[in-house]
Amino acid sequence: MDWPIYKALCERPDVMPRAMLDRTAALLQPQLAAALRAARAAMPLPKPHDHKGDAGTDMFEMALSAHDASAILAEVEEATERGQASRGLLAAWREAECYIAERCQVP
Repeated sequence: MDWPIYKALCERPDVMPRAMLDRTAALLQPQLAAALRAARAAMPLPKPHDHKGDAGTDMFEMALSAHDASAILAEVEEATERGQASRGLLAAWREAECYIAERCQVP
């Protein structure tokens, strides 16, 4: 894969890094956490041949339903209110949920 395509894919709200999926899964009820673990268990996006990152930099496309994305967002919002999740994580999930539910357009 070449860099322009890789960067474009990584900028999509439904593509998240391994660490973000793990951090989010730790906040969720078991059924929703399993959906994120399944996304993480899939093959990551292929990296450009000269990419220097290790597995910690892997990016994964999430195949979530709009219902699951909304449920995850609700739990991340609650975790943020309790001080267990960052505002950055919340912002990423708001954008992902909107994109997955096809209510938002991303350039």
